[in-house]
Amino acid sequence: MARRMLVGAIVAAVVSVGLSTAAHASTTIALLLPQSTAFTVLGHSCGGIQEQSLATGFDAVSGDPTGDVYLQTRCGGSGRGGGYTVTTYAAWVSASWDFTGAVSTEATLASAPGTIDPTFTAFDANGNEVSTVLNAVNVLPPNCTVGDTTYCSYRAYLTVVQAPPGPVPCGAGTFSATGNAPCTAAPPGTFVTGTGATAPTPCPAGSYQPNSSATACLPAPVGTFVPGSGATSPTPCPVGTGQELTGQASCDPLDFYVATVTVPDAAPGVRFSMPLHTVGASTRVRWRLVDGTLPRGLRVRPTGLVAGVPNRRVAAPGDYVFTVQATARAVGAQPARTTTQVLILTLS
Repeated sequence: MARRMLVGAIVAAVVSVGLSTAAHASTTIALLLPQSTAFTVLGHSCGGIQEQSLATGFDAVSGDPTGDVYLQTRCGGSGRGGGYTVTTYAAWVSASWDFTGAVSTEATLASAPGTIDPTFTAFDANGNEVSTVLNAVNVLPPNCTVGDTTYCSYRAYLTVVQAPPGPVPCGAGTFSATGNAPCTAAPPGTFVTGTGATAPTPCPAGSYQPNSSATACLPAPVGTFVPGSGATSPTPCPVGTGQELTGQASCDPLDFYVATVTVPDAAPGVRFSMPLHTVGASTRVRWRLVDGTLPRGLRVRPTGLVAGVPNRRVAAPGDYVFTVQATARAVGAQPARTTTQVLILTLS
């Protein structure tokens, strides 16, 4: 009798160990909205819709993971009276997902959530975890904002410890040879929009993606282009060419442009003077600063001269990124023409 009880105890222990091992197998799924849902919310998509997702916990009734998703797309075009304008369309959506990463519910929020925690994490009773991960590129994480979709990526993830029966499809932003877990993050230069993907899709020409686990690609910004597929960054248009649209694969020749592309260094308390030049103007050109800042004491004169004396007390050393605009007056049948150029001045 004692022998049978001992054998039974051993069998029970083996079964218990097997169940414990199975219970601790896990897979991680990115929690995002499909691009079709994002378009329904925003009503616009210019080169794709960027998403930032933040985990908020588990639903008290359904037990599904929950989160808030920030959607953004930027559309550019010529404005009235010339020039180029960019319109940003953005919205917040509250959503829940099932344990395969498919959206269960979604509702547009009237305003941004009261709290945005890039380090949030929570567990349910089964040990499943939802968390937010911040990936910053070329910027310190504390300086990130949800609206900076170029250099800051906020992603909500679900780590499933007790998965439902059967295979778990790979979530958006991930893939595998079978389309099921375990999954691999889509590498930079690629994206995966849906679930169950067996391979990532390279970003098409005119777009790029510097991050992994992406569900969409970013359009090449104004003044840049992406000639091929699978790019991780855009390329600035060469001097003499330009691009007024986003998401383009090439740049267009310009008959009027700013020829100045570099600026010498300046020093506090030392007089600075540098003329700006254009190519293609047959009339007088008027200049102005349209974006960015210069060290206190320097300014862009209408004649195209960047001049002044950087103030020793308030002008901080570093790089100053600024954009100048040159406008050539109308002459005859030729209308007034405007062009811009981004410049960098280093104050040492």
